[in-house]
Amino acid sequence: MESSISSRERPRILIISNALIGQQMSGPAIRCFEFANVLSKFFKVSLVTPSAGNLASERFQILTCERHEEDKMQKIVEHHDVILIQGQVLEFFPFLKETKKVLVVDLYCPFILEELEKQRRLWSDPATGSIQALEEQQRVHETISRIVRDQLLAGDYFLCAHERQRDFWLGMLCGLNRVNPYTYHQDPSARRLLDLVPFGIPSEKPIHSRQVLKGVYKGITEQDKVLIWGGSILNWLDTLTLIKAMDRISQIRKDVKLFFMGTEHPDQIREKMLADTLNLSKKLGLTGRTVFFHTWVPYKERQNYFLEADIGLSIHFSHLETRFSFRTRILDYLWTGLPIIATRGDYFSELIQTHRLGLTVEAEDVEDLIAAILKLVEDQDLRQNCSENVKAVASRFSWEVVTQPLVDFCQNPTKAADKWRWKAEQNFGIFSSGQPGGLPITPLQRATLTSRNYLDKLYEQILTNIRAQKAEKIALLDRIADLEDKQRMPSGAQSKFKVGPYLVWAKKGGNHVLGLFKNLRAERRRKKLKLSQYPSCEIQGADTVGESFIAVKNNLYRIDIKFATYLRQVRHDLLFHLKEDRNAKQDLVCLKIHTSQLRDNAFYSFIFPQQILSERRSYYFYLESPDSVKGDAVSVWCTEEASSDQFHCQPIQRYERGWKVGDHIVFRVYYV
Repeated sequence: MESSISSRERPRILIISNALIGQQMSGPAIRCFEFANVLSKFFKVSLVTPSAGNLASERFQILTCERHEEDKMQKIVEHHDVILIQGQVLEFFPFLKETKKVLVVDLYCPFILEELEKQRRLWSDPATGSIQALEEQQRVHETISRIVRDQLLAGDYFLCAHERQRDFWLGMLCGLNRVNPYTYHQDPSARRLLDLVPFGIPSEKPIHSRQVLKGVYKGITEQDKVLIWGGSILNWLDTLTLIKAMDRISQIRKDVKLFFMGTEHPDQIREKMLADTLNLSKKLGLTGRTVFFHTWVPYKERQNYFLEADIGLSIHFSHLETRFSFRTRILDYLWTGLPIIATRGDYFSELIQTHRLGLTVEAEDVEDLIAAILKLVEDQDLRQNCSENVKAVASRFSWEVVTQPLVDFCQNPTKAADKWRWKAEQNFGIFSSGQPGGLPITPLQRATLTSRNYLDKLYEQILTNIRAQKAEKIALLDRIADLEDKQRMPSGAQSKFKVGPYLVWAKKGGNHVLGLFKNLRAERRRKKLKLSQYPSCEIQGADTVGESFIAVKNNLYRIDIKFATYLRQVRHDLLFHLKEDRNAKQDLVCLKIHTSQLRDNAFYSFIFPQQILSERRSYYFYLESPDSVKGDAVSVWCTEEASSDQFHCQPIQRYERGWKVGDHIVFRVYYV
C-alpha cells in the first residue's frame, strides 16, 4: 500500500496527550512530551494537552483542546498527517476511529489490567464484597474493554514497552483479526504493525542544581539514608508492606528515612491505596518522623531528589498487571544511578537480577523487604557496585534510542494493509460473529444481504416501525387535547386569561422566559395525565436538564442517569457537566458521549475522577446537546418520588431550560 503522504514532504505529527502537560506531569504526559522532543528533530510536531499548562518548548507547538471540544480537535487534526494517541483519547474524540490520517496507538500502559486490580482493591472490603460488587466491576471492565477494542481496531501502528507486552497485545490483535494475510504480507514479523518503544530517560546526565532533601527537608538530616518512592501511590502498588517494613526498621535504625515524591497526582487521580497508606503511616506514628509524603515534584526538578537519595524503591503485588507492567518510576532511578529494591515478577525485576542493579524481594513479604533494605543501607560497597551497574545499563534507555522504531515509521507512515477492507466490512456490519473482529461472511452470504429483495424488506420493516411510533405519538397528543377540552376555563375567565398575550410576553423575554412557559405547560399536562414518572423536555439546542443534590459519602465517582430515546436512533453529542454548585463558573467534570450509546428506558453511567471529600457537599449536574433538534433528541426520566436510599444521595432541585421544576431526575450516584 502506498503512503498517504508525499515523499517530498516531511510528515506533520500530532501527539494527543491523555494527561496534563505542565511543570508537574504524570508518566503518560512525560512520555508524550518526550516523544514530541525527539520527533521534532525530524518532523513538524504539535502536542495537544487537555487543559492549559505552564510548560513551553521551542522545538514544537503545545496546543490546548478540552475533551468535549471535538470540533476544535477536528480542525487541529486536519493540518497533520500522523496522529499519535494514548489512553482514552478515542473515547473523547470518536471521529478519530474513522480518520483518513495515519493513526499510531500507544499501548505501553495496559490499563485494562490496571483497572482489574484497581476495581478489586476498591471492593476489597468484606462489607461490600458481594455479587453486586462483582457486577459493578464487570460493568467497568466492559467499558474499558470496549475502549481497548476500539483502539486495536482503529490503529495503523501500535507501540508497547517490552516483549512480554508485545506477546499480550499480539494475542489481542489476533483475536480481533488484525493479524491477517494482509498485515502478514506487509511484514511477516508484524513489527510494522506493533513494535517496541519503551519509556525512556534523557540523554543528558542529571545535574544537581539545589539541595532539596538532606539537611533541608524537615525531619531528614545530612547523615540519613534516604529511600525514595519515585511516583504516585496506585492501587496495584504495595506501599502497605513498605510502611510495615519501615515501622520495624525505625525501631532498629533512626537514620533510615522513606520519602514519597508524589501524593497529589497532577491529573487529580486519587486511589484507595493512597488513603490506606497515609492512614497506616499515621497510625504507626511514622509520618513526619520516618516516612515523608511530598505533594508532587516538578518534572524539571526531579533529578535533585533522586541524586540526594540512596536507594530507589518499586514494591508491588503479584498479579496479572505486574507481569505486563513497565514501571516508569524505575527509569529515573536508572538515569540518576540509584541502586534499586524491587518486587519480583515484572520486567524490571528480571533486569535488576541479570545486571545486578540492586536487590529483589518476594511480594508482600515484610521480612524479605526489611532484610533487603538493611543489607543495601549497611553495605556501602554493594551500593556503589549496584550504582555503577545501573549507570552502565542506563544508556540503552535514552529517549533517542527507544523511540527509533517510531521515528523510522514516521519517516514513511502508511495505513495498515488491512484497514481499507476492515473499514468496509465494519460499515456494512457483515461479520459472522456479530461483533467487530469476527470472521468475514462468505461471498454467498454477502450477496444475500446486499440483494435488492433483502434491502426492500429491510426498508419496509423500518417504515412500519416509524409509522407505528408516529401513530402512538398522535394517539397520546389526542388524549392530551381531549383532557384539555374537558377542563377548559369558563368563558368569563377566558377573557381575563387570554393565551395570546402570554405568548407575546414569553417571546419578548427570549428563550429563558419561553422555557418557563413551556415548563408550566408540560407540568399541567403531566398532572392531568396523573403520571408519576415521565420524560423531561428534550435535551436540544439551548435547552438543558439538570439536578442538584447532596452527596452522603466521600469519594463520589459515578452518576447513572435514566434516559428516554423514544425508540429513535438519535446521533448527536451529549455533554455531561458536574459542578460543586449551580453557580460555579468551572466544571469539576465535563464528559462527552454520543447519543447512539444510549438505550431507551435504561441507565447510562458517567464515570469520572473521584471527588475525595464529597460527603455532605452540594453538587449540580446538567446535560446539554447543542446540535440536537426537536424530534431528534433524547430526554431523561423524571419521578415524583425521591428516596435517598434509591438515589444514594439527597436530591434537592431539578432544573429544565434554566428554571426550577418540580420532582426529580431518575438518577443514582456511587461512591468508592
